[in-house]
Amino acid sequence: MAARGLEKLASKEPLTNGKGADERGIPLKSDYPDMPIPMLYGAFTSVFTAISVAIAVAVFKFGAKDKYDAKIALLKEYDLGWVYLGFFIVKLGMFFINVNLGMARKASKVNVPDQQVYKVYTPNGAPELG
Repeated sequence: MAARGLEKLASKEPLTNGKGADERGIPLKSDYPDMPIPMLYGAFTSVFTAISVAIAVAVFKFGAKDKYDAKIALLKEYDLGWVYLGFFIVKLGMFFINVNLGMARKASKVNVPDQQVYKVYTPNGAPELG
């Protein structure tokens, strides 16, 4: 039983962002732009990294430089540079995972926030599911 008045508030038509959808409700076109996904994600990552490095350099240059130098010397003394290298490698791995995810989303036309799409394999001669 529907709550009073709710049938007037929501349409029974699937949301398609004006782009149309197939019979299963999957959009016909992806929300991603036509540029290659690695270039798109690379551009976003480069811009955010450049902004972050610029802020870090400004803080180091105009902040309490002696205090920061002492902290960097402590990292050098305990040979902890590999920790930062590890963070960079994890960040690089996350970048490649996100590029892979973006390419899959673009190809499948499944846009954010729809996070999971599963492909069902059926035996030869069996009717398709869906």
